[in-house]
Amino acid sequence: MDPKLDRWLSDQNLEELGPLLSEQGFDFETAMALSDEELRAIGVDKMGLRKRFLASASPGSVTKSRRTRQSAERGQAGNSLGLILGVGAVWVLVSVWRVTS
Repeated sequence: MDPKLDRWLSDQNLEELGPLLSEQGFDFETAMALSDEELRAIGVDKMGLRKRFLASASPGSVTKSRRTRQSAERGQAGNSLGLILGVGAVWVLVSVWRVTS
């Protein structure tokens, strides 16, 4: 299976579609273009599952999902950097204040 598609399905709690999409030869890009009729044709019989897939695969949702995942991947590193920069700025201000006082 396409690792990008596998990760996306996992992020959307749609892992059960993985084997079916893989068996049909879909990668991430082609899967994102599937219609309700095409999902039905390849064997996704549950309407709720099709609706969730289509809602998650809409262009705005895919971009939002990517941004959310990227933010989570940066997570601690981004927060730590902010803390380090903040502490550094305070140290500089205190140092300047002491010199000028």
